[in-house]
Amino acid sequence: MDVDEKVNLTLSGANIVNEKSFKYLGILISDDLKLDIHLNSRVQAFEARLKLLSKAGLYNMDCGVQFRSMLINTYAKSLLTYGLELYNLNDNQLLKLSRSLTTRLKTSELLFAHRIQPFQEHLKQLKLQLFLRLYANSYTKEPLDSICDEMQVHDIKNSFINDIIRISGSTFQNINELHLACGKIIGTMKTEYKRMIKSDEIGHIKWLLNNGMKEDLEIILNRVSATHKFQTQIFCLMRRIRI
Repeated sequence: MDVDEKVNLTLSGANIVNEKSFKYLGILISDDLKLDIHLNSRVQAFEARLKLLSKAGLYNMDCGVQFRSMLINTYAKSLLTYGLELYNLNDNQLLKLSRSLTTRLKTSELLFAHRIQPFQEHLKQLKLQLFLRLYANSYTKEPLDSICDEMQVHDIKNSFINDIIRISGSTFQNINELHLACGKIIGTMKTEYKRMIKSDEIGHIKWLLNNGMKEDLEIILNRVSATHKFQTQIFCLMRRIRI
């Protein structure tokens, strides 16, 4: 049967309308079961929220790093990642979503200065946290056990569990081992994130973002020189007034 062919269905004499897509628990599901429509909706929702926040001065230098960080993390970022921990995204899809997050904050250093975790790392953490929640609940742990037992016998590709095994680096002997591996990798990711946001390089960038337009040019250049590879990037950033 042609995929585009409409099927006429009735229930108790009433026609059931054919839909190209529908929303279930906030996730858009298309009739071809592809993820593109949901990804596009996430990007559009995120960009619309940033546009709304920009009218409130999100990108003004007077906004300050801490306040800008709070606005993006609290009111915008969750719109971009909603429901994505359930899916295995390919490289092109990940790139599309990452670019949305880095439209203004174009480097990982600028993201860390705003206490925003790079998209791919954040998504990995969301996936691992979802697995831990499923494991901790007696109702969802049972089907997880069944899936893992099935994977010992059959090669099930592109599954949620496969994704968790890849991210956690587990050799996967059983679900309990996978649970321990997830807990360890989340701890490592959190430690690395804290190390980055507290580093001297990120501290220099935060100072420049908060004070770059308030200080004399000579003071800025002296401060920027301490950041080495970030010198050109941050100096240009300050002179454009907005990020």
